[in-house]
Amino acid sequence: MDTAGFHVDQEQGLLIRYKGHDPHVVVPEGVRVIGEYAFANNKDLYSVELPKSVTELGSWVFDRCERLGSVYLPEGLEAIGNNAFYACYNLASIHLPSSLKRLGENAFWGCIHLQSIALPEGLEEISHCAFKMCLKLKRVEIPETVKSIGRWSFSDCESLDGLVLPKGIRRISDHVLSGCKSLTRLELPEGITQIGEWSFSGCVSLGALILPKSLEEIGEWAFKGCTGLQSMDIPAGVKRIGANAFHSCTALKRIEVSKDNVFYTSVDGVLMNRSESLLIRYPVASEAVEYHIPFGVRQISDRAFGDCVTLERVEVPESVDHIGDFAFENCRHLKVVSFRNHLAQVKDDTFKKCPELRLHLGLQAFNGEDLHKVIQSHDVEPERILFPFVSVWSKVPLSRIPELKACVESDEAEIRIQYGTYQRLFEVVDTVDEKVELALKRMVHSVALTAENYEIYHLYLRNNLKKCVWHFMKRHDAQAMLQLIEHGVIHTDNVDQIIEMANTGKHAEIVAMLLQYKYEHSSFAEDKYTL
Repeated sequence: MDTAGFHVDQEQGLLIRYKGHDPHVVVPEGVRVIGEYAFANNKDLYSVELPKSVTELGSWVFDRCERLGSVYLPEGLEAIGNNAFYACYNLASIHLPSSLKRLGENAFWGCIHLQSIALPEGLEEISHCAFKMCLKLKRVEIPETVKSIGRWSFSDCESLDGLVLPKGIRRISDHVLSGCKSLTRLELPEGITQIGEWSFSGCVSLGALILPKSLEEIGEWAFKGCTGLQSMDIPAGVKRIGANAFHSCTALKRIEVSKDNVFYTSVDGVLMNRSESLLIRYPVASEAVEYHIPFGVRQISDRAFGDCVTLERVEVPESVDHIGDFAFENCRHLKVVSFRNHLAQVKDDTFKKCPELRLHLGLQAFNGEDLHKVIQSHDVEPERILFPFVSVWSKVPLSRIPELKACVESDEAEIRIQYGTYQRLFEVVDTVDEKVELALKRMVHSVALTAENYEIYHLYLRNNLKKCVWHFMKRHDAQAMLQLIEHGVIHTDNVDQIIEMANTGKHAEIVAMLLQYKYEHSSFAEDKYTL
C-alpha cells in the first residue's frame, strides 16, 4: 500500500520503499522492518524518525543519503543491516538504542563526519568494516557484551585517539585498526590469543603497546608502518610470528622475547627463532653501523634488515645458506656485505635499493679461483649461487677487461664486487642481442640500480623493441617476455604488434601469455588470434 510516499507491505510490517521528497520524514507506526534500499540514494532527506515498532533495519537502507544528519532509532531495534548508513557523509552523531544486538558489515562505512557514537551494553557483534573510513570518529568504548569485532571495523579512522576493548574478545581481527593515524595508546586485555594480519598497520602515533601474556600468535604485517613503536616485548606464550610483522617500524630499537618462550628468542635486541638458526628481524632504529650476524644462523628472513638506514657494514658467517627476498632493501647507506669464503644463496631483490653496496668475498668463495677467470670461462656457479646477472659479464669483449675490472676487484685478501660501476659493462657490450639481455637482467636484478640507470636500460629496450622481442622469442624465453610486461616495455599500446610477431613465429606459449595480458588490460576480440 502506498501512503504519502511510503510503499508498505502491511501484512509483513515491511517498509519496501519511500518515494517521497520530504526533507524530514516520520515513518508510520506499525512498520517492523525497514526494507533493503528503502531510502537509498535519497538526496532530499535530512532527518528520519522511526516508530517504536521497528526492530530491524535492512541492508543499504540509507545508502548514500548524503544530506542525512539526524536519525531517531527507537528502543526495540535489534539489528542494523549491512551497509545501512553507507556513505551518509553528513551524519555527525547517532544514538544507538540499548536493545541493539548486531551492527552489520559496512554499517557506517564512509560516514566521514561521524564524530562520536556510544555503543550500548547488550551489543554482541560488530561486523566487518562497520566504522571503516569514519574519518572524524575520535573515541569508542566497546561494551563488555561484544564478543566479535570484524575485520577492518575501525580501519582508516584517522582521528580515532581512544579505543577501549572488551575483556571477552579473544582475537584482534585482520586490519581492524589499520590506518588509525591518531591512535597513541591501546590496552590489549588478557585473554586475547591472536593478533591478525595488518591489525595495527599504519598506526603511526602508537608509541607503546603491551602484549598480553595470553597471546599466542602475531599475524603477517601486524605492525607494519607503526613508526612510533620504539620497543616490543614478546610474551612467553607466542607460538607464531607472521612474516614482516614489524616491517617499516622505523623507530623500533629493540625486540625482546620472554626467556620462557620456547619458539623465539632475542639476541642483542634482534628477533630470532629459539635455536638461533633463523634471523627474523633486525630492529630498524638500531644505531649500530656494523653488525656481525652470529655464527649458527642458517637463514635470514625476507626483509629482515629492510630500511636499516644506519647500517654500513654487515658480516655474513659461513653458516648462512639462504638470504630472503628484500632482506636488505632500502639499506641506503649499506656499503659492505662480507660473505667470507661461503656464498649464501640470495634472491633477485635481496639488496634492492642499496646504492652504495659493495660485496666482499673471501678468496675461497670460488674454490680459490680468480673471479675474473670464473666469469670469463662462463662458469655458471656464480649465477646459480649469488647474482643472477653475473654470467652476462662474460659477454664483455676481452679488449675491454678494464671495464670488467671496474666492477670486480680482487687481491690477496678478498674479492670485491662493485655494482655502482655496472653501467660501464652495458656501454661496452658490442651486439644488440647481448645488450638487450644485459639491460633486462639489470632491470630485473636491481642491486644498487639508480632510477637514472634504470631508465637508460628501459629506453634501450623500448627503442629496440622488435630486436629485443625476437631475441627472447628465438630462445623460447617466456619468462623474459613476462619480465618485459612487468617492467612496462610491452604494454597495451604495443601488445598487438608483439602478439603478431609471436603468432608468426608459432610461439604458442608466448602468444597465450600475451593474449592473457591483453584480456586483462585492454579491449579484447577473442576470434582475432588462433593458437
